[in-house]
Amino acid sequence: MVFCLVLVLQPVYSQSNLTLYSFEHQQMGTIFRIKIYTKDSLQASKAARKAFLKLDTLNFILSDYRSDSEINSLISNASKSFVTVSEDLWNILEISQQAYHKSNGAFDVSLGLLTKLWRRSYRQGILPDSVQLQDAKSRSGFDKVLLDNHQVKFSKENMQLDFGGIGKGYALDKMMEILKKDSFQYVLIETGSSVLCSDFPFENQGWPIVINGKSIELQNKATSSSGATFQNIRINKQIYGHIIDPKTGLGINHLKEISLIGDSAAEADWQSTAMCVMTKKELRQFAKKYKIRFYKKSDTGK
Repeated sequence: MVFCLVLVLQPVYSQSNLTLYSFEHQQMGTIFRIKIYTKDSLQASKAARKAFLKLDTLNFILSDYRSDSEINSLISNASKSFVTVSEDLWNILEISQQAYHKSNGAFDVSLGLLTKLWRRSYRQGILPDSVQLQDAKSRSGFDKVLLDNHQVKFSKENMQLDFGGIGKGYALDKMMEILKKDSFQYVLIETGSSVLCSDFPFENQGWPIVINGKSIELQNKATSSSGATFQNIRINKQIYGHIIDPKTGLGINHLKEISLIGDSAAEADWQSTAMCVMTKKELRQFAKKYKIRFYKKSDTGK
């Protein structure tokens, strides 16, 4: 593991004697950064290490790329009988179940087979075989995932899970819990497309965040951005993104990019993903119902 410490990233405010320290760690295919305003660099470093160790543990639980991960163990056994899972896997499954119902299926972690099909298509530049696509769709749908008191079972064989649309957000929430437990009040954690921040130490200010090109200040909120603007491929003159539309089983066929502000990083993560696959009408209704403050960048056709 590599932990980097960068000192004095912003001016030291004499009235508080606080300094901003930054730590970073590579995991889940990206860089996670922790920023802490504090007087004690040593304690901040120790707390950041604890948070990064939690991140590594969550990757071991949730990664479908690791053959030894808990999620792959669950996939291998859950079609046969109920499987007892860890607290974190249970928690994220419960959140995912709620997200599935709230989004009317637009967010669905049970699209694992479709994810693998689309990853192959993305690499090869061809659409999935129609027979394979229909079979994968028939083995998707969170209504086929049964949850019962920390035990999980699939009602169909060969189902797979993919936490790509919520895993990083969930990790940010858990890392923040550790840092707050260690009494750090002024914290920001970010990774590529997601940010989670606590209090900001100086009056009438907030953490400076850029969201869809707009500069805002936030405290005790999360932001997330999802879309296909930077990850897409053209196949047969049609653009497809990396986010899968559960209705088609294919990558979204537009360049809509959604950024939003939420109360938790996991919530913001899945909501921005779900809103990318919604129609304009569905998106407006969803945002209104759940009072979501969002920013929409571009849209081609949906």
